[in-house]
Amino acid sequence: MTAEHPPLRSQSLRAAASQACPEPGDVTANAATAAAMVREAGDAGARVVVFPEKFLTGYAPDLIRADPSAT
Repeated sequence: MTAEHPPLRSQSLRAAASQACPEPGDVTANAATAAAMVREAGDAGARVVVFPEKFLTGYAPDLIRADPSAT
């Protein structure tokens, strides 16, 4: 290794990928689901939990078309 590029640390990082069905348009319910999943993953040793894009909003194109101002 050169001084420009110090060696990488060799520590492990446990990550969890979430899989759940969000409630379309219900941010409160989806946030509660995400919080419970993060707690469970943390209890299992995960330091990072990833969710699908737009999980919190429960992305639903039909809801957006019906009321675009709600997005």
